[in-house]
Amino acid sequence: MLVYPAYVLALAGTILTGKPVKWISERSEALIEESFAGDYRISAELAADADGRITALRFKSIVDRGYADAGATPTDVPADFFYVSPGPYAIQAAFLQVDGVRTNKAPSGVALRRSFRVTDTVVPTERLIDILAHERGDDPADLRLLNLAPPASENATIGWGWGPVDFAGALRRAMERIGYAELRKEQAERRARGELMGIGIATFAEILGGGPARVYDILGARMIDGVEVAVRPDGRVELHLGLKHRSHASRDACSRIVAEELGVAMETISVAVQDGMGWEGEESAPNDVERPTRLACRRLREMGSAVAARMLKVSEQDVEWNAGRFATTREGGTALNLHEIATAADADPLRGWGPPLLATSFYKHPEVNYPYGAHICAVDVDRQTGAVSLRRFLGVHGFGNADGAANSWEEVYRPINKGLGPALYEAVAYDSRGVNLTSSYADYLLPTAMDVPTWEPSDPMPPRPYSKSQETNAAGEYPSVGAHAAVANAVVDALWHLGVRHVDIPVTAANVWKALRDSSQ
Repeated sequence: MLVYPAYVLALAGTILTGKPVKWISERSEALIEESFAGDYRISAELAADADGRITALRFKSIVDRGYADAGATPTDVPADFFYVSPGPYAIQAAFLQVDGVRTNKAPSGVALRRSFRVTDTVVPTERLIDILAHERGDDPADLRLLNLAPPASENATIGWGWGPVDFAGALRRAMERIGYAELRKEQAERRARGELMGIGIATFAEILGGGPARVYDILGARMIDGVEVAVRPDGRVELHLGLKHRSHASRDACSRIVAEELGVAMETISVAVQDGMGWEGEESAPNDVERPTRLACRRLREMGSAVAARMLKVSEQDVEWNAGRFATTREGGTALNLHEIATAADADPLRGWGPPLLATSFYKHPEVNYPYGAHICAVDVDRQTGAVSLRRFLGVHGFGNADGAANSWEEVYRPINKGLGPALYEAVAYDSRGVNLTSSYADYLLPTAMDVPTWEPSDPMPPRPYSKSQETNAAGEYPSVGAHAAVANAVVDALWHLGVRHVDIPVTAANVWKALRDSSQ
Protein backbone atom coordinates (compact mmCIF):
# COMPACT_ATOMS: atom_id res chain seq x y z
CA MET A 1 0.00 0.00 0.00
CA LEU A 2 1.32 3.43 -0.93
CA VAL A 3 0.34 6.84 0.38
CA TYR A 4 1.37 9.43 -2.19
CA PRO A 5 1.68 13.10 -1.17
CA ALA A 6 -1.04 13.84 -3.75
CA TYR A 7 -3.47 11.70 -1.73
CA VAL A 8 -2.96 13.85 1.33
CA LEU A 9 -3.16 17.10 -0.65
CA ALA A 10 -6.36 16.03 -2.40
CA LEU A 11 -7.92 15.15 0.95
CA ALA A 12 -6.80 18.45 2.48
CA GLY A 13 -8.14 20.34 -0.54
CA THR A 14 -11.50 18.66 -0.22
CA ILE A 15 -11.73 19.55 3.47
CA LEU A 16 -10.64 23.15 2.98
CA THR A 17 -12.83 23.91 -0.06
CA GLY A 18 -15.81 21.74 0.74
CA LYS A 19 -15.65 20.42 -2.79
CA PRO A 20 -14.33 17.12 -4.12
CA VAL A 21 -10.69 17.38 -5.21
CA LYS A 22 -9.15 14.71 -7.39
CA TRP A 23 -5.52 14.13 -8.29
CA ILE A 24 -4.93 13.20 -11.93
CA SER A 25 -1.81 12.88 -14.01
CA GLU A 26 -0.91 12.16 -17.60
CA ARG A 27 0.85 8.94 -18.51
CA SER A 28 4.26 10.53 -18.84
CA GLU A 29 3.84 12.23 -15.46
CA ALA A 30 2.78 8.96 -13.88
CA LEU A 31 5.89 7.21 -15.17
CA ILE A 32 8.00 9.81 -13.41
CA GLU A 33 6.19 10.40 -10.12
CA GLU A 34 4.56 7.09 -9.26
CA SER A 35 6.43 4.66 -7.09
CA PHE A 36 5.92 1.05 -6.23
CA ALA A 37 9.06 -0.97 -6.69
CA GLY A 38 12.00 0.34 -4.71
CA ASP A 39 15.47 0.69 -6.20
CA TYR A 40 17.61 -1.89 -4.39
CA ARG A 41 21.30 -2.61 -4.71
CA ILE A 42 21.73 -5.97 -2.99
CA SER A 43 24.88 -7.89 -2.19
CA ALA A 44 23.96 -11.41 -1.11
CA GLU A 45 25.96 -14.31 0.28
CA LEU A 46 25.03 -17.89 1.06
CA ALA A 47 26.78 -20.54 3.15
CA ALA A 48 26.37 -24.29 2.73
CA ASP A 49 27.95 -27.39 4.17
CA ALA A 50 29.79 -30.09 2.23
CA ASP A 51 26.53 -31.89 1.45
CA GLY A 52 24.99 -28.79 -0.09
CA ARG A 53 22.68 -27.96 2.80
CA ILE A 54 22.28 -24.22 3.18
CA THR A 55 23.27 -23.01 6.64
CA ALA A 56 23.13 -19.20 6.45
CA LEU A 57 22.15 -16.24 4.30
CA ARG A 58 23.42 -12.66 4.38
CA PHE A 59 21.96 -9.63 2.58
CA LYS A 60 23.42 -6.15 2.45
CA SER A 61 21.28 -3.64 0.61
CA ILE A 62 21.37 0.04 -0.27
CA VAL A 63 17.86 1.29 -0.95
CA ASP A 64 16.94 4.43 -2.87
CA ARG A 65 14.04 5.88 -0.85
CA GLY A 66 13.41 8.87 -3.09
CA TYR A 67 12.72 12.28 -1.61
CA ALA A 68 10.11 10.98 0.89
CA ASP A 69 8.47 7.84 2.18
CA ALA A 70 5.27 6.65 0.54
CA GLY A 71 5.04 3.07 1.73
CA ALA A 72 2.37 2.49 4.36
CA THR A 73 4.15 -0.48 5.87
CA PRO A 74 3.19 -2.10 9.18
CA THR A 75 4.44 -0.02 12.07
CA ASP A 76 6.45 -2.77 13.74
CA VAL A 77 7.49 -4.54 10.52
CA PRO A 78 9.31 -1.81 8.55
CA ALA A 79 11.45 -4.29 6.59
CA ASP A 80 8.88 -7.02 6.08
CA PHE A 81 10.82 -8.50 3.16
CA PHE A 82 13.25 -9.77 5.79
CA TYR A 83 10.73 -12.51 6.52
CA VAL A 84 10.76 -13.56 2.87
CA SER A 85 14.52 -13.48 2.30
CA PRO A 86 15.16 -17.12 3.35
CA GLY A 87 12.54 -18.24 0.86
CA PRO A 88 10.91 -21.65 1.37
CA TYR A 89 14.20 -23.13 2.50
CA ALA A 90 15.11 -24.48 5.93
CA ILE A 91 17.65 -21.75 6.67
CA GLN A 92 18.14 -21.19 10.37
CA ALA A 93 20.37 -18.09 10.26
CA ALA A 94 20.01 -14.93 8.21
CA PHE A 95 21.39 -11.42 8.46
CA LEU A 96 19.83 -8.46 6.66
CA GLN A 97 21.32 -4.98 6.57
CA VAL A 98 19.43 -2.20 4.81
CA ASP A 99 20.76 1.33 4.36
CA GLY A 100 18.36 3.90 2.93
CA VAL A 101 19.38 6.99 0.98
CA ARG A 102 17.46 10.08 -0.11
CA THR A 103 17.53 11.10 -3.77
CA ASN A 104 15.55 13.18 -6.24
CA LYS A 105 13.38 10.21 -7.20
CA ALA A 106 9.70 9.77 -6.48
CA PRO A 107 8.61 8.88 -2.91
CA SER A 108 10.11 5.59 -1.74
CA GLY A 109 12.30 5.46 -4.85
CA VAL A 110 11.54 3.53 -8.01
CA ALA A 111 13.38 1.04 -10.16
CA LEU A 112 10.55 -0.51 -12.14
CA ARG A 113 6.82 -0.07 -12.30
CA ARG A 114 5.36 -3.47 -11.77
CA SER A 115 7.04 -5.23 -8.94
CA PHE A 116 7.37 -4.87 -5.20
CA ARG A 117 9.49 -5.61 -2.17
CA VAL A 118 9.23 -9.42 -2.27
CA THR A 119 10.77 -9.64 -5.73
CA ASP A 120 13.78 -7.79 -4.38
CA THR A 121 14.54 -10.71 -2.06
CA VAL A 122 13.30 -13.67 -4.09
CA VAL A 123 15.60 -12.94 -7.04
CA PRO A 124 18.93 -12.82 -5.14
CA THR A 125 18.03 -15.82 -2.99
CA GLU A 126 17.05 -17.90 -6.02
CA ARG A 127 20.11 -16.75 -7.94
CA LEU A 128 22.33 -17.86 -5.05
CA ILE A 129 20.67 -21.29 -5.03
CA ASP A 130 21.36 -21.69 -8.75
CA ILE A 131 24.96 -20.49 -8.45
CA LEU A 132 25.57 -22.94 -5.62
CA ALA A 133 24.11 -25.78 -7.69
CA HIS A 134 26.24 -24.95 -10.75
CA GLU A 135 29.41 -24.53 -8.70
CA ARG A 136 28.84 -27.91 -7.05
CA GLY A 137 27.85 -29.60 -10.30
CA ASP A 138 24.37 -30.40 -8.93
CA ASP A 139 21.09 -30.10 -10.76
CA PRO A 140 19.35 -26.91 -9.48
CA ALA A 141 16.16 -28.89 -8.88
CA ASP A 142 17.93 -31.52 -6.79
CA LEU A 143 19.65 -28.89 -4.64
CA ARG A 144 16.32 -27.18 -3.98
CA LEU A 145 14.66 -30.45 -3.03
CA LEU A 146 17.49 -31.06 -0.58
CA ASN A 147 16.98 -27.69 1.11
CA LEU A 148 13.24 -27.04 0.89
CA ALA A 149 11.56 -27.10 4.26
CA PRO A 150 9.47 -30.23 4.89
CA PRO A 151 5.66 -29.95 5.11
CA ALA A 152 5.60 -30.27 8.89
CA SER A 153 8.22 -27.57 9.39
CA GLU A 154 6.10 -24.89 11.07
CA ASN A 155 9.03 -22.90 12.45
CA ALA A 156 11.71 -23.38 9.81
CA THR A 157 11.26 -19.89 8.43
CA ILE A 158 12.65 -16.84 10.15
CA GLY A 159 10.07 -14.69 11.91
CA TRP A 160 6.64 -16.12 11.09
CA GLY A 161 5.41 -19.70 10.85
CA TRP A 162 4.40 -20.95 7.41
CA GLY A 163 1.44 -23.06 8.30
CA PRO A 164 0.80 -26.31 6.38
CA VAL A 165 2.87 -26.23 3.17
CA ASP A 166 4.40 -28.65 0.70
CA PHE A 167 7.21 -26.79 -1.07
CA ALA A 168 8.92 -29.91 -2.38
CA GLY A 169 5.59 -31.31 -3.58
CA ALA A 170 4.98 -28.19 -5.64
CA LEU A 171 8.41 -28.41 -7.27
CA ARG A 172 8.06 -32.12 -8.00
CA ARG A 173 4.67 -31.54 -9.58
CA ALA A 174 6.06 -28.73 -11.74
CA MET A 175 8.97 -30.95 -12.85
CA GLU A 176 6.61 -33.75 -13.77
CA ARG A 177 4.15 -31.55 -15.63
CA ILE A 178 6.76 -29.75 -17.73
CA GLY A 179 8.84 -32.87 -18.39
CA TYR A 180 11.95 -31.64 -16.64
CA ALA A 181 14.17 -34.63 -17.49
CA GLU A 182 13.25 -34.37 -21.16
CA LEU A 183 13.99 -30.63 -21.11
CA ARG A 184 17.48 -31.27 -19.72
CA LYS A 185 18.09 -33.88 -22.41
CA GLU A 186 16.95 -31.45 -25.11
CA GLN A 187 19.22 -28.76 -23.64
CA ALA A 188 22.26 -31.05 -23.85
CA GLU A 189 21.51 -31.93 -27.46
CA ARG A 190 21.06 -28.30 -28.48
CA ARG A 191 24.14 -27.18 -26.59
CA ALA A 192 26.14 -29.77 -28.57
CA ARG A 193 24.94 -28.00 -31.71
CA GLY A 194 26.10 -24.63 -30.36
CA GLU A 195 22.61 -23.38 -29.45
CA LEU A 196 21.93 -21.56 -26.18
CA MET A 197 18.97 -22.99 -24.27
CA GLY A 198 18.41 -22.44 -20.56
CA ILE A 199 16.09 -23.88 -17.94
CA GLY A 200 15.22 -21.78 -14.90
CA ILE A 201 13.61 -22.76 -11.63
CA ALA A 202 12.22 -20.61 -8.83
CA THR A 203 10.64 -21.87 -5.62
CA PHE A 204 9.22 -19.15 -3.44
CA ALA A 205 6.84 -18.17 -0.65
CA GLU A 206 5.47 -14.69 -0.17
CA ILE A 207 4.19 -13.00 2.93
CA LEU A 208 0.65 -11.81 2.22
CA GLY A 209 -2.35 -10.42 4.01
CA GLY A 210 -2.51 -8.87 7.42
CA GLY A 211 -0.99 -10.44 10.46
CA PRO A 212 -1.59 -10.09 14.18
CA ALA A 213 -2.91 -6.65 15.03
CA ARG A 214 -0.27 -6.27 17.70
CA VAL A 215 2.37 -5.86 14.98
CA TYR A 216 0.48 -5.49 11.69
CA ASP A 217 -1.29 -2.29 10.74
CA ILE A 218 -1.27 0.34 7.99
CA LEU A 219 -0.71 3.84 9.31
CA GLY A 220 -2.10 2.66 12.64
CA ALA A 221 -5.27 1.14 11.15
CA ARG A 222 -5.89 -2.55 11.74
CA MET A 223 -6.45 -4.46 8.51
CA ILE A 224 -9.82 -6.03 9.30
CA ASP A 225 -12.54 -6.85 6.78
CA GLY A 226 -16.13 -7.27 7.86
CA VAL A 227 -18.93 -9.04 5.99
CA GLU A 228 -22.65 -9.19 6.64
CA VAL A 229 -25.00 -11.69 4.99
CA ALA A 230 -28.79 -11.46 5.36
CA VAL A 231 -31.65 -13.53 3.93
CA ARG A 232 -34.90 -11.59 3.57
CA PRO A 233 -38.39 -13.10 3.81
CA ASP A 234 -38.98 -12.42 0.11
CA GLY A 235 -36.02 -14.66 -0.81
CA ARG A 236 -33.48 -11.91 -1.49
CA VAL A 237 -29.96 -12.42 -0.16
CA GLU A 238 -28.02 -9.30 0.75
CA LEU A 239 -24.24 -9.28 0.97
CA HIS A 240 -22.62 -6.25 2.61
CA LEU A 241 -18.87 -5.82 2.25
CA GLY A 242 -16.81 -3.56 4.43
CA LEU A 243 -14.35 -2.07 1.91
CA LYS A 244 -15.14 0.33 -0.89
CA HIS A 245 -12.14 -0.47 -3.05
CA ARG A 246 -13.18 -4.07 -3.74
CA SER A 247 -12.92 -5.03 -7.40
CA HIS A 248 -15.73 -6.60 -9.38
CA ALA A 249 -13.77 -9.85 -9.42
CA SER A 250 -13.67 -9.91 -5.62
CA ARG A 251 -17.37 -9.09 -5.36
CA ASP A 252 -18.19 -11.82 -7.85
CA ALA A 253 -16.09 -14.27 -5.86
CA CYS A 254 -17.97 -13.37 -2.67
CA SER A 255 -21.30 -13.80 -4.47
CA ARG A 256 -20.23 -17.23 -5.64
CA ILE A 257 -19.28 -18.17 -2.09
CA VAL A 258 -22.72 -17.10 -0.84
CA ALA A 259 -24.43 -19.06 -3.61
CA GLU A 260 -22.34 -22.14 -2.79
CA GLU A 261 -22.68 -21.95 0.98
CA LEU A 262 -26.40 -21.11 1.08
CA GLY A 263 -27.54 -23.03 -1.99
CA VAL A 264 -29.17 -19.97 -3.59
CA ALA A 265 -29.18 -18.68 -7.15
CA MET A 266 -26.68 -15.96 -8.08
CA GLU A 267 -29.45 -13.69 -9.36
CA THR A 268 -31.01 -13.52 -5.88
CA ILE A 269 -27.83 -12.03 -4.38
CA SER A 270 -27.23 -8.30 -4.16
CA VAL A 271 -23.87 -6.84 -3.14
CA ALA A 272 -23.41 -3.51 -1.39
CA VAL A 273 -20.75 -1.69 0.61
CA GLN A 274 -21.44 -0.91 4.24
CA ASP A 275 -19.25 1.58 6.07
CA GLY A 276 -17.86 0.72 9.45
CA MET A 277 -17.67 -3.03 8.99
CA GLY A 278 -14.95 -4.22 11.28
CA TRP A 279 -13.05 -1.63 13.22
CA GLU A 280 -12.30 -3.54 16.38
CA GLY A 281 -10.74 -6.80 17.42
CA GLU A 282 -7.54 -7.74 19.18
CA GLU A 283 -6.34 -9.85 16.27
CA SER A 284 -6.33 -8.51 12.73
CA ALA A 285 -7.34 -10.25 9.52
CA PRO A 286 -5.93 -10.54 6.03
CA ASN A 287 -7.38 -7.95 3.70
CA ASP A 288 -9.52 -10.52 1.91
CA VAL A 289 -13.31 -10.55 2.22
CA GLU A 290 -13.69 -14.05 0.82
CA ARG A 291 -12.88 -15.69 4.15
CA PRO A 292 -15.27 -13.70 6.36
CA THR A 293 -17.93 -14.14 3.65
CA ARG A 294 -17.71 -17.89 4.00
CA LEU A 295 -17.68 -17.69 7.79
CA ALA A 296 -20.71 -15.36 7.81
CA CYS A 297 -22.63 -17.81 5.62
CA ARG A 298 -21.86 -20.67 7.96
CA ARG A 299 -22.92 -18.68 10.98
CA LEU A 300 -26.13 -17.82 9.17
CA ARG A 301 -26.70 -21.52 8.58
CA GLU A 302 -26.20 -22.14 12.30
CA MET A 303 -28.90 -19.58 13.01
CA GLY A 304 -31.11 -21.13 10.34
CA SER A 305 -30.62 -24.55 11.90
CA ALA A 306 -31.83 -23.22 15.25
CA VAL A 307 -34.92 -21.69 13.63
CA ALA A 308 -35.60 -24.90 11.71
CA ALA A 309 -35.31 -26.95 14.90
CA ARG A 310 -37.92 -24.78 16.56
CA MET A 311 -40.25 -24.99 13.56
CA LEU A 312 -39.84 -28.76 13.20
CA LYS A 313 -40.02 -29.31 16.96
CA VAL A 314 -36.78 -31.27 17.10
CA SER A 315 -33.37 -30.66 18.61
CA GLU A 316 -30.71 -28.85 16.57
CA GLN A 317 -28.72 -32.08 16.48
CA ASP A 318 -31.57 -33.62 14.49
CA VAL A 319 -31.41 -30.91 11.78
CA GLU A 320 -29.08 -31.26 8.82
CA TRP A 321 -28.25 -28.90 5.99
CA ASN A 322 -28.31 -30.15 2.43
CA ALA A 323 -28.43 -28.22 -0.84
CA GLY A 324 -30.14 -25.13 0.49
CA ARG A 325 -32.63 -26.91 2.75
CA PHE A 326 -32.90 -27.78 6.43
CA ALA A 327 -34.33 -31.21 7.12
CA THR A 328 -34.68 -33.56 10.07
CA THR A 329 -32.49 -36.62 10.16
CA ARG A 330 -35.54 -38.73 10.89
CA GLU A 331 -36.96 -40.85 8.10
CA GLY A 332 -39.70 -39.01 6.21
CA GLY A 333 -38.89 -35.75 7.97
CA THR A 334 -39.97 -32.35 6.72
CA ALA A 335 -37.55 -30.02 4.89
CA LEU A 336 -37.54 -26.21 4.99
CA ASN A 337 -35.86 -23.84 2.57
CA LEU A 338 -34.11 -20.57 3.41
CA HIS A 339 -37.12 -18.52 2.35
CA GLU A 340 -39.29 -20.27 4.92
CA ILE A 341 -36.61 -20.00 7.59
CA ALA A 342 -36.13 -16.27 6.91
CA THR A 343 -39.88 -15.64 7.11
CA ALA A 344 -40.11 -17.41 10.44
CA ALA A 345 -37.04 -15.62 11.82
CA ASP A 346 -38.52 -12.26 10.82
CA ALA A 347 -41.92 -12.96 12.36
CA ASP A 348 -40.69 -14.58 15.57
CA PRO A 349 -36.97 -13.94 16.15
CA LEU A 350 -34.84 -16.28 18.18
CA ARG A 351 -33.75 -14.93 21.54
CA GLY A 352 -30.28 -13.45 21.21
CA TRP A 353 -30.39 -13.32 17.42
CA GLY A 354 -33.11 -10.89 16.38
CA PRO A 355 -34.56 -10.35 12.91
CA PRO A 356 -33.79 -10.77 10.14
CA LEU A 357 -31.87 -13.98 9.30
CA LEU A 358 -28.49 -12.27 9.41
CA ALA A 359 -24.89 -13.08 10.27
CA THR A 360 -21.75 -10.96 10.49
CA SER A 361 -18.11 -12.00 10.41
CA PHE A 362 -14.92 -10.10 11.11
CA TYR A 363 -12.11 -12.34 10.03
CA LYS A 364 -9.37 -12.63 12.65
CA HIS A 365 -6.17 -14.55 12.20
CA PRO A 366 -3.13 -14.92 14.43
CA GLU A 367 -0.54 -15.20 11.65
CA VAL A 368 0.27 -13.93 8.17
CA ASN A 369 -0.25 -16.01 5.04
CA TYR A 370 2.47 -17.70 3.05
CA PRO A 371 1.12 -18.77 -0.35
CA TYR A 372 3.88 -20.54 -2.25
CA GLY A 373 4.78 -21.90 -5.65
CA ALA A 374 7.31 -23.39 -8.03
CA HIS A 375 8.04 -22.00 -11.50
CA ILE A 376 9.99 -23.65 -14.31
CA CYS A 377 10.69 -21.94 -17.62
CA ALA A 378 12.75 -22.59 -20.73
CA VAL A 379 14.40 -19.86 -22.80
CA ASP A 380 16.45 -19.54 -25.96
CA VAL A 381 19.23 -16.96 -26.16
CA ASP A 382 20.54 -15.57 -29.43
CA ARG A 383 24.32 -15.80 -29.30
CA GLN A 384 24.84 -12.85 -31.65
CA THR A 385 22.33 -10.34 -30.27
CA GLY A 386 21.67 -11.50 -26.72
CA ALA A 387 17.91 -11.54 -27.35
CA VAL A 388 15.96 -13.81 -24.97
CA SER A 389 12.95 -15.79 -26.20
CA LEU A 390 10.67 -17.37 -23.62
CA ARG A 391 9.62 -20.79 -24.92
CA ARG A 392 7.81 -22.46 -22.04
CA PHE A 393 6.63 -21.46 -18.58
CA LEU A 394 4.79 -23.57 -16.03
CA GLY A 395 3.84 -22.79 -12.47
CA VAL A 396 2.40 -24.83 -9.62
CA HIS A 397 0.95 -22.81 -6.76
CA GLY A 398 -0.29 -23.43 -3.25
CA PHE A 399 -3.13 -21.01 -2.70
CA GLY A 400 -5.67 -23.31 -1.07
CA ASN A 401 -9.26 -23.69 -2.13
CA ALA A 402 -10.16 -21.74 -5.28
CA ASP A 403 -13.21 -19.59 -4.60
CA GLY A 404 -14.47 -19.16 -8.12
CA ALA A 405 -12.44 -21.86 -9.80
CA ALA A 406 -13.27 -20.49 -13.23
CA ASN A 407 -11.07 -17.48 -12.49
CA SER A 408 -8.29 -19.17 -10.51
CA TRP A 409 -5.90 -19.60 -13.45
CA GLU A 410 -6.61 -16.09 -14.64
CA GLU A 411 -5.69 -14.92 -11.15
CA VAL A 412 -2.42 -16.89 -11.38
CA TYR A 413 -1.20 -16.19 -14.89
CA ARG A 414 -2.04 -12.52 -15.04
CA PRO A 415 0.52 -11.78 -12.29
CA ILE A 416 3.03 -14.07 -14.00
CA ASN A 417 2.59 -11.92 -17.11
CA LYS A 418 3.16 -8.93 -14.86
CA GLY A 419 6.34 -10.49 -13.49
CA LEU A 420 7.72 -11.14 -16.95
CA GLY A 421 7.88 -7.40 -17.62
CA PRO A 422 10.60 -6.56 -15.06
CA ALA A 423 12.30 -9.85 -15.85
CA LEU A 424 12.68 -9.11 -19.57
CA TYR A 425 12.34 -5.40 -20.26
CA GLU A 426 11.09 -3.01 -17.62
CA ALA A 427 13.46 -0.60 -15.90
CA VAL A 428 13.32 3.08 -14.96
CA ALA A 429 16.53 4.73 -16.12
CA TYR A 430 18.11 8.05 -15.13
CA ASP A 431 21.10 9.88 -16.54
CA SER A 432 23.98 11.24 -14.47
CA ARG A 433 22.03 14.44 -13.78
CA GLY A 434 19.00 12.57 -12.42
CA VAL A 435 16.82 13.11 -15.49
CA ASN A 436 14.34 10.32 -16.11
CA LEU A 437 15.02 8.64 -19.46
CA THR A 438 11.96 6.40 -19.49
CA SER A 439 9.05 8.81 -19.23
CA SER A 440 7.08 7.30 -22.11
CA TYR A 441 6.22 3.83 -23.31
CA ALA A 442 8.49 4.38 -26.29
CA ASP A 443 11.38 4.08 -23.81
CA TYR A 444 9.81 2.05 -20.99
CA LEU A 445 9.20 -1.31 -22.64
CA LEU A 446 6.39 -3.68 -21.72
CA PRO A 447 5.91 -7.30 -22.78
CA THR A 448 3.29 -7.96 -25.42
CA ALA A 449 1.40 -11.06 -26.50
CA MET A 450 4.36 -11.85 -28.78
CA ASP A 451 6.63 -12.19 -25.74
CA VAL A 452 4.38 -14.44 -23.67
CA PRO A 453 4.32 -18.21 -24.23
CA THR A 454 1.21 -20.34 -24.26
CA TRP A 455 0.56 -20.95 -20.59
CA GLU A 456 0.62 -24.55 -19.43
CA PRO A 457 -2.01 -24.97 -16.70
CA SER A 458 -1.35 -27.12 -13.68
CA ASP A 459 -3.66 -27.95 -10.80
CA PRO A 460 -2.88 -26.06 -7.59
CA MET A 461 -1.51 -27.85 -4.58
CA PRO A 462 -4.09 -29.32 -2.15
CA PRO A 463 -5.86 -26.84 0.15
CA ARG A 464 -3.77 -25.82 3.11
CA PRO A 465 -5.95 -24.24 5.83
CA TYR A 466 -4.11 -22.58 8.68
CA SER A 467 -7.12 -23.22 10.88
CA LYS A 468 -10.70 -24.37 10.62
CA SER A 469 -11.75 -20.82 9.75
CA GLN A 470 -9.29 -20.26 6.90
CA GLU A 471 -9.76 -22.29 3.77
CA THR A 472 -8.50 -19.96 1.07
CA ASN A 473 -5.38 -18.00 0.31
CA ALA A 474 -4.37 -15.24 -2.04
CA ALA A 475 -3.78 -16.13 -5.68
CA GLY A 476 -3.71 -12.73 -7.32
CA GLU A 477 -0.32 -11.25 -6.47
CA TYR A 478 2.35 -13.64 -5.34
CA PRO A 479 2.84 -15.66 -8.60
CA SER A 480 4.53 -12.60 -10.11
CA VAL A 481 7.47 -12.80 -7.70
CA GLY A 482 8.65 -16.16 -8.98
CA ALA A 483 8.64 -15.12 -12.64
CA HIS A 484 11.61 -12.77 -12.28
CA ALA A 485 13.87 -15.36 -10.69
CA ALA A 486 12.86 -18.21 -13.01
CA VAL A 487 13.69 -16.14 -16.11
CA ALA A 488 16.96 -14.85 -14.66
CA ASN A 489 18.02 -18.37 -13.71
CA ALA A 490 17.10 -19.70 -17.14
CA VAL A 491 19.21 -17.09 -18.93
CA VAL A 492 22.28 -17.75 -16.79
CA ASP A 493 21.72 -21.49 -17.13
CA ALA A 494 21.96 -21.06 -20.91
CA LEU A 495 25.23 -19.12 -20.59
CA TRP A 496 26.97 -20.79 -17.66
CA HIS A 497 29.25 -22.96 -19.79
CA LEU A 498 30.43 -19.78 -21.54
CA GLY A 499 31.61 -18.26 -18.28
CA VAL A 500 28.58 -16.06 -17.47
CA ARG A 501 27.78 -16.22 -13.77
CA HIS A 502 25.07 -13.58 -13.38
CA VAL A 503 22.90 -11.18 -15.38
CA ASP A 504 20.88 -8.53 -13.57
CA ILE A 505 17.21 -8.20 -14.40
CA PRO A 506 15.85 -7.06 -16.71
CA VAL A 507 17.65 -9.55 -18.94
CA THR A 508 17.47 -7.28 -21.96
CA ALA A 509 19.30 -8.15 -25.16
CA ALA A 510 21.84 -5.43 -24.34
CA ASN A 511 22.52 -6.78 -20.84
CA VAL A 512 22.87 -10.37 -22.07
CA TRP A 513 25.09 -9.35 -24.99
CA LYS A 514 27.33 -7.40 -22.61
CA ALA A 515 27.57 -10.40 -20.28
CA LEU A 516 28.57 -12.61 -23.21
CA ARG A 517 31.16 -10.10 -24.38
CA ASP A 518 32.66 -9.69 -20.90
CA SER A 519 32.88 -13.44 -20.36
CA SER A 520 34.82 -13.90 -23.60
CA GLN A 521 37.50 -11.33 -22.73
